[in-house]
Amino acid sequence: MGLAAKHIRRALKTKRERHGPGALTSAERDLLMVSRFLMAIESNTLPELLAILSRSELLEVFDGLSAIGAASMAHLVLETVARLAWIEGLGQSIRDSTAIATVARELAAACTPEREAVEIALLKFAFEQANMSATSSS
Repeated sequence: MGLAAKHIRRALKTKRERHGPGALTSAERDLLMVSRFLMAIESNTLPELLAILSRSELLEVFDGLSAIGAASMAHLVLETVARLAWIEGLGQSIRDSTAIATVARELAAACTPEREAVEIALLKFAFEQANMSATSSS
């Protein structure tokens, strides 16, 4: 697994680089954030991703997962946003690598069993969006 997320992410990053950030539709931004998240789980780089994403970007991951029908994983991401906010509220730096690594490890463990199904939903959503786009431009 991981190939669908990788190819979707590469295609959307290329589109964004060639045509600017405004070239991506809302659905494409959802696809980009979800594929980035899934790839981080796959490559064990979720702690690094959580360290660099802002709260609003994590909420975009939540929105993307919700959009593709991955409600369970979306809920896990939302719980993670709350946990990271709680850590921040304690006065600890959100960039505290130990706290982030702990949260990321638990999130990855919870998401891993459904990662394959979510990637299939991502691919299905991508095809649906491509078909809708082709239909509306015809």
